[in-house]
Amino acid sequence: MLNMFKISKIIKYIHQQSIQVYKRIYFKRIGLHYGKNFHIFGKVIIKGNPKNIWIGENCALNDYVFLEAGEKIYIGNNVTISSFVQIHTSGLDLSPEHFLQKHIRKPVYISNNVWIGCGTIILSGVNIANNVVIGANSTVTKNLEAGYLYAGSPAQKIRQLYNSV
Repeated sequence: MLNMFKISKIIKYIHQQSIQVYKRIYFKRIGLHYGKNFHIFGKVIIKGNPKNIWIGENCALNDYVFLEAGEKIYIGNNVTISSFVQIHTSGLDLSPEHFLQKHIRKPVYISNNVWIGCGTIILSGVNIANNVVIGANSTVTKNLEAGYLYAGSPAQKIRQLYNSV
């Protein structure tokens, strides 16, 4: 005979799975592209065109991820994006002739096997290579090489990861 604790765990599990299905149906309806085993844990905020977002297989977006999709956002396979991460595809032009008067848009590419720590901000035009870990509250302003741990504001190479081939 099942006790009340086990029954409540089963009900909670079924509820979580039904929420996952609902969110995936909603994302498909608004035009967001995603692969198998895509999970959403909590609220995800999308500004711009959801059709500009491409998410690979085995990915997870956690609570309050902010995707500003004025341009393409490509997220590879096996990517985990922690809570409160912001990904921006637009910014201000800092050239002298347009200083702070013109917006620019550039796509963001996140390759396979990437983990992005909570509170990280990824700016427009950034390419993140395979097998990268980005520490919490980092600001990614330029391209990141494969196989390293990055942290800080701006994000800097900390050390090479062990299993990065």
